[in-house]
Formats: sequence, C-alpha cells, structure tokens
Amino acid sequence: EESKQLGQQLKSYKKHAIASMALDLVKHFGNAGKIPLLTAIVDQDAEGMQMLTDELFKKTPSAVIILAAKSADRCQIYVRVSSDLVQRGVHAGQLIKEIGPLVGGSGGGKADSAQAGGKEPSGIDKAFSHAHNFLSGITP
Repeated sequence: EESKQLGQQLKSYKKHAIASMALDLVKHFGNAGKIPLLTAIVDQDAEGMQMLTDELFKKTPSAVIILAAKSADRCQIYVRVSSDLVQRGVHAGQLIKEIGPLVGGSGGGKADSAQAGGKEPSGIDKAFSHAHNFLSGITP
C-alpha cells in the first residue's frame, strides 16, 4: 500500500516536471522551411520523452519534435510528427532513418513517431542540423 502510494507520488512529480520542462521548451520552436520544428537534448528516458512530446503538442499542435537523451557513450533520439503534417507527407520513420546514422545508430518507426539509438552522442547536433535541412526541403 505504501509503495503504491509512493509510486503515484513519483508519477505525479514526473508529470509536473514534464509540464514545467514543456513550458520552457515551447519557447524554442523554430521553423524548417514552413514546418514548425523543435530540437532539444533532454534528460529523460523514452517514456519521459513521449510524455514531453505529448505536452508540447498541447501547446503547439502542428510541428515536428525531435528530442535526444544522451549518456557518456550512448544516445536515444525520439521523433514525433503531428497528424496534420503526416497527412501532408512528413514521416517520422523516414526522418529517423536520415538522422540515426549520424549518431552511430539506426532506428525506425511509424509515420507519427520513431526512435533511434546510437553509440555516438557527439553526433546529436549534426543530426539536429541534418533534420532541419531535410525538413526544409519538404513542402507540406
């Protein structure tokens, strides 16, 4: 009973922390051509990145969001594409295949969300830059 209550408190804390982080990140949206784009390195696990993109989409419903988490020798990239942009030809799985190799990894996913894991966290900035250039070439 006590551990269940602790788990709920932890989940509630994480939700508040994610909401606060989203408020900070939403200020950093830019554009890749005509596509609203946010790229950011965050200190979150896969579940946290998903929760964070959910919060960000509440604030900016039409966008591509690319989040990365890194440790000393590994990294994870998480891409989400809003449904309106998916309908206009932007594909998260295609984007992750473009940028995954830049972090020494690979990945895949669906049209609206994709992930890649890599062994070269130093390539994250290059991956973000390539994503910006790739998306700038798409006319949704």
